[in-house]
Amino acid sequence: MDSLKIKLLFESSPWLIALCVLIGGIYSYILYQKKSPWGPLLNQILALIRGVLVSLLCLLLLNFFIKKTDNKVQKKLIGILFDNSKSINAIGQNQINGIKNALSNLKNTLNEKDFEVEIGNFSDEINIDSIKNEAKTTNLSALLSSFKSKNEGRNITDIILISDGINNQGVSPSNLKYPFPIHTIAVGDSVPKRDVILRNIISNKIAYQGNEFVVQAEVQSVGYDGKSTTVSISQDNKIIQSKAVSFKNSLEPVLVEFKINSTKKGINRFLVHSSQLSGEFNIRNNTREVFIEIIDGQQKILILAPAPHPDIKALKAIIENNENYKLTIGIANQTEKIDFNQKFDLVILHQLPDELGSFEAEIKQLKKNNNALFYIIGNLSSIAAINLYNNDLQIEASSFETDKVNGALNENYSSIDFDKNSFKLFEKLPPIIVPFGEYKTKNEIILFQKIGNTLSKKPLLIVNNKYPKSAYFMGEGLWAWRMDEYAQTDKNEVVDELFTKVIQLVSTKEDTRKLRIYPTSRDFDIGQPVILETEVYNDIYQKTFNNKINLQVIDEKKVARKYQFTNLEGNSSFQITGLPQGIYNFVGSTEISGKSEVAAGEFIVKSVDFEMENLQADFNELQKIAKNSGGDFYKVNEIGALQQKLLSKNYVDKIVSEESLDELINWQWFLFALILLATIEWASRKYLGGY
Repeated sequence: MDSLKIKLLFESSPWLIALCVLIGGIYSYILYQKKSPWGPLLNQILALIRGVLVSLLCLLLLNFFIKKTDNKVQKKLIGILFDNSKSINAIGQNQINGIKNALSNLKNTLNEKDFEVEIGNFSDEINIDSIKNEAKTTNLSALLSSFKSKNEGRNITDIILISDGINNQGVSPSNLKYPFPIHTIAVGDSVPKRDVILRNIISNKIAYQGNEFVVQAEVQSVGYDGKSTTVSISQDNKIIQSKAVSFKNSLEPVLVEFKINSTKKGINRFLVHSSQLSGEFNIRNNTREVFIEIIDGQQKILILAPAPHPDIKALKAIIENNENYKLTIGIANQTEKIDFNQKFDLVILHQLPDELGSFEAEIKQLKKNNNALFYIIGNLSSIAAINLYNNDLQIEASSFETDKVNGALNENYSSIDFDKNSFKLFEKLPPIIVPFGEYKTKNEIILFQKIGNTLSKKPLLIVNNKYPKSAYFMGEGLWAWRMDEYAQTDKNEVVDELFTKVIQLVSTKEDTRKLRIYPTSRDFDIGQPVILETEVYNDIYQKTFNNKINLQVIDEKKVARKYQFTNLEGNSSFQITGLPQGIYNFVGSTEISGKSEVAAGEFIVKSVDFEMENLQADFNELQKIAKNSGGDFYKVNEIGALQQKLLSKNYVDKIVSEESLDELINWQWFLFALILLATIEWASRKYLGGY
């Protein structure tokens, strides 16, 4: 039974209530002791009303509180969670209908015994009969966690999980802890079937036109020990390569490697296929798609230096981690001829310009060509020449005196997203050598110089975001930073991330397009809306809105779908739904200042169907989930035994208490009572001629 308790809490002595009543009584006695035009009984009633009113007003001055405790008894809640993924369909519709009928009867019986029953599944369907097995993935831990969070605070006593145990997304629930027992009901067939499975396809998402790239396929067999099959890779219905594969045993997947050279720019779709063997149970897992984007070239990065230095090796390691970069290194008097008339995406000037004038003419040519420049200052650098060559940074130093500093991230810097917690590592790295002097810059500071425990306002790393872009790192010792980070963490992540992101930012080309349309992702799943973001700029490159944009989306069969939309402020994206699987090109156009502007791009709509890759039920997983949570494991024909167990358990009702504390003056009924008493007294006296 629900109950409500109300208690008064006083900040001062309760004896003061008697004083309030006394004050009310004295006040009403003085007011009503005079002879009045009404009778004695009415005079006593009006005196009582006035006394109560004054006493209540005095009580407000005591500032006491009303504590309300609301006790509610929560019903026992049992969750029935149904794995409605596609793999369940393997047992046949008749058996599925039988399971649904048994669960519906179980739900009705539990309701009759004063249990609450909630239904959960991947499609959020609340009726057992209308659940369809259409989910393309199975994430049992997400299903359990979702039910738990939706019913937080309720009296969950048990969970019933109906599944085949095939979990192809997320963490296995058997490795997690739950505050309730999970009873698992196993469906499907756990007996291994003869099958050849393409387990995984390994490849880069990007390759370069004309370059050879590798696609690897992991192939595993069940029941075909000593047998062979053929694995092939094809494009546009033409087989590119085929390889014979022999299976030694079912526990060892075989890795098949294809080396391919594609000259077709854009997103390329390849099919990896394993030939069907006699008696194979599931041929849907014999074919997998892989999408690789072929681009026409790498970004060109040039490092120039007056002499070899370990920092150059550190920069080389950082840059070559990104396949999108092609690196050239030039050392004074040790370098093959470099064509300085070509356009580089970024030139890193390590300790240049220097006092000896190394690469002086070449640097002038690079600046003339508006190349993005990244200056790294060291003991060979000429501070005077650096000041002369740029307007981004000025260093006031009478001679090349040095200082040893650490780096500290500028927390107000926002052009690049950094993990501020991980970047605290810079304060633990060894100090590096920087020019000693005063620094003047109007550009964005990424790192400040930290001298000992003192954080200065002197920059250590700055970036100029205006074209042509530039960056400046004031010290030498990058190699020591990388070595020390590896010694502390066994990884080269934080230092590499900093310089990688700066290089990416500075090497980004200026985008002069007035219409820009780009998908929010390269890959979209079937059923997922394709979202295209739009940006429209006027002649002075200010964003404009309310532009009518014509869009064509063209599939692989050259069939065009036409759309028209308007970019609005606060809603500049456009969503497309219902696209089938495939590679799509899009072309958008609009008119700006009387001229037609065009933007184009590509995206992929993929079929995600992990459920068809493996149809063998995993009863061991369901047994682990039940055992680790304190529940029981049942077969489908044992639902009746589960029902008897649930009804025989001695459940304890859960009582939830909600307490609230409020001042008396905030209670509406109290204020209403004061107004009512004052109104009755005033109206009576007015009517009887007392006023």
